[in-house]
Amino acid sequence: MKKYIITIIIIVGVLLAIFGSYYIYSNTSSKNSIENLKSKVDEEITYLNTSIISMMNNLNNITYANYKITEEEVSSVNEGEKDSSSSDQGGQQSNGGSKGETSSKSGSDTITNINMKYNSILVNDSKKIDWDNIKKETEKMYHTWPTVLIDLNALNVNRDNLLKYATTLDNITKAVEKEDKKQSLQGLADLYGLTAGYVKEYSNDSKKVSILDTKSNILYAYVLAEDENWQVMRTSLQKAQYSYNNIMNSKLQNSNTIANINQAYVLLNEIENSIDTKDKNIFYINYKNLMQELEILEA
Repeated sequence: MKKYIITIIIIVGVLLAIFGSYYIYSNTSSKNSIENLKSKVDEEITYLNTSIISMMNNLNNITYANYKITEEEVSSVNEGEKDSSSSDQGGQQSNGGSKGETSSKSGSDTITNINMKYNSILVNDSKKIDWDNIKKETEKMYHTWPTVLIDLNALNVNRDNLLKYATTLDNITKAVEKEDKKQSLQGLADLYGLTAGYVKEYSNDSKKVSILDTKSNILYAYVLAEDENWQVMRTSLQKAQYSYNNIMNSKLQNSNTIANINQAYVLLNEIENSIDTKDKNIFYINYKNLMQELEILEA
């Protein structure tokens, strides 16, 4: 009888150990799966945000690259044939001074000159917009979004907020079709604000969330610059400073990025001070420098 009871106890113990191991394994596996999905969505959101900011910059011909390569085609006349043609014409004129038609063939080649030019906000023509490229980039977003939507839904991001993305993208498309710069900028800033909100819902990375929120407020100030709405721009930049303070307060947790954190903080103050100049180009110069620094910090 005792042996029977002992056997039962052993069997129960083994079953408990098996179920316990399975439970631990399942939880661990589930957590790993969720973290992998979050990493995947982080990459997807980064891709979308990069496209959004690039399109917004293109609407003012702003680029982060310091130099751009330009190509210029120049026609070059073959010197040998040119000299021969001149000689023939001269000979015909000297022989009797004929005024009849003369024919000559001159060879020509096209030479492509490649130059590097400094990208200057003060020199660029902000009114010359490559709408065809912006229209193509807008259409690409329709191909990307369904995959991101499925992944965000799996992370239990608010469905009502997810539905706003498609509506906002449709509004951007309408504005781009009309080549309405102001509405295109506004729609793209709204789209960036949505993606930043999605990350806030699923991510535990406070630094990433703060940077996205900071950039979102800066982009809204960038939109307002179109109408030179300086006072409301200042309000948006003050919101950006408030978000960025979360990073400043925790900067000692990662000493490797302190220099970049401090640099971005200085630039954030510089762009806020540039409001006093009431000069769009000065604002754009500070905007470009700040956004470049934030991208380095975000990487």
